[in-house]
Amino acid sequence: MITMRKSGQTTLSALALFFAQSLTPVSAAEITVEQVLADVVALASDNTLGRAADGDGIKIAEQYISEEFKAAGLQPFFGQSYLQGFNLFHYQADPFSVAINDTAISPEQFFAVGSADNVDWDQDNVTITRIEKDDDFRAIVTGLNSRGENSLVLVDSVHQQLFNGFANYLKSGTKSLTKRNGNALVLVLTDTQEISQLSVKGGFTQQQVTLNNVAGVLKGKTRPNEYVVFSAHHDHIGFQGETDSGTDTIYNGANDDASGVSAVINLARFYRAMENRERSILFITFTAEEMGLLGSEYFGKTINADEMIAMFNIEMIGKASQFGPGKMWMTGMERSNLGELLNRNLSEPLKQSDYRIEADPYPDYQLFYRSDNASLARLGVPAHSISSTQISNDQDYHQVSDEISTLDFAQMTDIIKVLSHVSQPIVTAEQTPKRIQPLPARSQGYFF
Repeated sequence: MITMRKSGQTTLSALALFFAQSLTPVSAAEITVEQVLADVVALASDNTLGRAADGDGIKIAEQYISEEFKAAGLQPFFGQSYLQGFNLFHYQADPFSVAINDTAISPEQFFAVGSADNVDWDQDNVTITRIEKDDDFRAIVTGLNSRGENSLVLVDSVHQQLFNGFANYLKSGTKSLTKRNGNALVLVLTDTQEISQLSVKGGFTQQQVTLNNVAGVLKGKTRPNEYVVFSAHHDHIGFQGETDSGTDTIYNGANDDASGVSAVINLARFYRAMENRERSILFITFTAEEMGLLGSEYFGKTINADEMIAMFNIEMIGKASQFGPGKMWMTGMERSNLGELLNRNLSEPLKQSDYRIEADPYPDYQLFYRSDNASLARLGVPAHSISSTQISNDQDYHQVSDEISTLDFAQMTDIIKVLSHVSQPIVTAEQTPKRIQPLPARSQGYFF
């Protein structure tokens, strides 16, 4: 029986009290506010430095998740290790200079993207493309990105807003799971029509880093090659400036997505104590979600998607939804019957309640495509994200204010308990959700 409690927000003083007290050990199957809180504190405190995927602090989080998976009795999913390592290539533009007709172009009027070690162009050794005032800026740039050829792009000033948007998006460079082809794309905002002289000089610095997904598995008794997946992302966006400057510069990501990782860990503890697991259960936390779902994309390339029966991707459950504390919503509910099955599983234990898992109330945000569930949904897996945060008015999203003290741990714990209940018939193989229509592969551009 699931007990729904009145919601209450955890304050910093409550955190201090929690750590000052000695806790009585709880059953592995019992999901408690105290344990949920302890997990979030371990993941989202300042010492993890905002968990940037290519930073140092994330290693602390990965070690914690690995140790908790081991303590919960999970076996490593990737051979002998809980970590699935993969390479990420980061290309950052060095200082570029652009001169047209002997006039230097202001750095605010151009940007470069690519992977070439050295760029040294004049009007005779580069293709020049024009985006006129009546042209479709996005379509032309997308086409250039898909072809991957060296190109100088002259953009009419009528497109300044879109130009500035792309420049801002790409200012921190580009990241890829594969090594790029060594070309470059340089866009210049100018109304110049005739070019008699041209000079474009610069290049890109390449950095290669190893990132890690973290995963453990509880093998099923009768269907070990069928997997129910619980996932979240353990990375966030790091910090800006000096961490000892006296001002808050760390993007702790307590809600996004230490809350989801805590749910995955607690569900692992819960299911370890459940005996009638017919299907295997995969518990995985992804890296580089904030870089464009790169961790889950890589994972999707390494599995047999037909073996993945369902995916519960848990994203930002630390705050009460518009439907009430302890209630959740699910992205892409219309794409499979997983939501229908889960709500059917709710009817008996909560028959005195109006509790139900709701459809995504923010369709304009296209959230189904913006979290790690999308990487498996594209392969046909019934993969959805579970959330509770009111994303349309959350003032802490991707801000340094996404702190532990802003989370509602009582309602968060209730959500995890509900998930532990409604997912059981899928784990025991009493239910099998319908497959999702596979989505088109994501465009793999040469530049971004």
